[in-house]
Amino acid sequence: MNRLTEHIGQLPKIADSKRLSEAERLMLDASTRLRLSEPELLTQVDSGSGHYEALDQLLAALETRLLQTSRVLTQDYFSHARSIQQLSSTHQELENEL
Repeated sequence: MNRLTEHIGQLPKIADSKRLSEAERLMLDASTRLRLSEPELLTQVDSGSGHYEALDQLLAALETRLLQTSRVLTQDYFSHARSIQQLSSTHQELENEL
């Protein structure tokens, strides 16, 4: 989690801002939840269901934050939906110049 947070912090900023990016905020939230979790509580088995309810809730929250982070990174850094800029003249433009 720490390494992922570090790598996200090293990505180029999309907006010229001193604030945390959305991906950085999501990772901070996930990391904080993990650090503040209480091992004693996470290892308690619910007597009715036999499940580790607190652990299940923590893992579900972490999964949600990681999936949201993935979506944000994909949208910000890998989206092909942004406007495309033509870097060279098209064949038609070259013919029109002649």
